[in-house]
Amino acid sequence: MANLWWKLRSNPALWRKGTMALVMIGATVAAFYWGRMGGTTVEAQQIQPRVGAAGQAGQGQSDYSRRVVAYLYENMPISREELGEYLIARFGQERIDFLINRRIVEMACQSKGIYVTDLEIETQFKEELKAFPNMTAQDFYNQILKRFNKSLYEWKEDVIRPKLMLSKLCRPMVEVTQQDLVNAFEARYGPKVECRMIAFQKGDKHMKEVWTKISQGEAEFAAYATQQFLENLRATGGKIPPIHKHFGDAKIEEAAFNLKPGQITPLMEMPDSTVVLKCDKHLPADLTKTFDSVRLDLHKEMTEVKLAQKMNEYFAELRKQAHPRVMITSQVRQDDLERQVVRDIVPPRSGAVRPIGN
Repeated sequence: MANLWWKLRSNPALWRKGTMALVMIGATVAAFYWGRMGGTTVEAQQIQPRVGAAGQAGQGQSDYSRRVVAYLYENMPISREELGEYLIARFGQERIDFLINRRIVEMACQSKGIYVTDLEIETQFKEELKAFPNMTAQDFYNQILKRFNKSLYEWKEDVIRPKLMLSKLCRPMVEVTQQDLVNAFEARYGPKVECRMIAFQKGDKHMKEVWTKISQGEAEFAAYATQQFLENLRATGGKIPPIHKHFGDAKIEEAAFNLKPGQITPLMEMPDSTVVLKCDKHLPADLTKTFDSVRLDLHKEMTEVKLAQKMNEYFAELRKQAHPRVMITSQVRQDDLERQVVRDIVPPRSGAVRPIGN
């Protein structure tokens, strides 16, 4: 159903609005992902320090263990190494994928002499803010990032920077053909069909019974459309963006254009759901636009659409080649977490020996 919903949302007439929505979704999802840091303990394989020719641990390793980040009682140091191990133990599993992905992109870009400046990051961030009327950087932090206890620095470095690097890496691979532009013009300005959709979960035993009821009239269809299991469709009474030419799903496109107003389709099997469409009306082509008058806009938009697709495909290939092996494993167990908390805050009794592993 997710694939179908994306195709519905990718109507070229809604690309600009869709971009705004995707920025918000990306911000929220990334912030939520960052925020998933509770209830985990972490185990990692011990990494032995590198040994130099003289048989001593490397200077960088020993320096790392000596560098102080805080003092207790004026002269009791807490080292950078202790802080790092503390953070790894609590947040390592949640953050390691960000580091892996960024490192993969950085290595690919370094091999081609590609880099991203701080100015480019700031410019991109300001462009993203324009999608939200009257939103400042502080508003973005307060309304989206702050509730996940994340900073603007993390957003810029963990989201914007890798995205810009991957964009530079993939842009030369993108080609927009004449046929792409013709198809985009027909999709945006050609005839469309306004429909409502009802989706059923895969294997729903009552879908045939429901289809019989909703096919009897508008009242029955409208009532069930507000009760279906998908929240997106339920909230709109089943209303979806108009279905257009070159929709991306030939089955849905053909079914919609073959309907007359008021008619519904049979139950249509999709990869992850079963759906029914009801035609509300057919929309004629927009004859006020000519291909030549919108060609540049279409080329720009199609470039961005194909670039996004290429970025996803290319990064998937880069990650496959890198074959990352994560040595940190998460154990989401409440009793383990409680034991760790006790170890951290309760000192051993005087003269007592703390058992290993407890």
